[in-house]
Amino acid sequence: MLRNWRKRGGMPMAAWGVAALIVVVLVGALVYFGRKKPAAVPSTLQPADAYAASLPLTQFAMSESENLTGGKQTYLDGHIVNTGGRTVTAVTVQWSSATMRTWPRGSDTLPLTLIRMKQPYIDTEPVSAAPLKPGDDASSA
Repeated sequence: MLRNWRKRGGMPMAAWGVAALIVVVLVGALVYFGRKKPAAVPSTLQPADAYAASLPLTQFAMSESENLTGGKQTYLDGHIVNTGGRTVTAVTVQWSSATMRTWPRGSDTLPLTLIRMKQPYIDTEPVSAAPLKPGDDASSA
């Protein structure tokens, strides 16, 4: 049988089986060790920056929009005023929701975006695109 294998130039089935097993083990190890652990959600909100008191957020209202794939996105719209003496180039907002059930509550830290009218659309952009100078106000989403 060994002579026939050399004459045909092929590999025996056992060698193919061992090679396939090695590939499966390697792919499995790469998938297992390549997984990223989910980021731990802090159980409490982080302390606010001292300058946050100079950036009051008011006139909150919820809005909803639909994207091209049919999904919906919910926004919390409001108004922000820079009452301090510095120019603001970025704002992050933390939110937390408590539930009556035993589910873990949700929380996240997101960048605040400003609403900009770009005819015929309403668009959002980061604060860094149009920094808030002392005394400036803007609508936010």
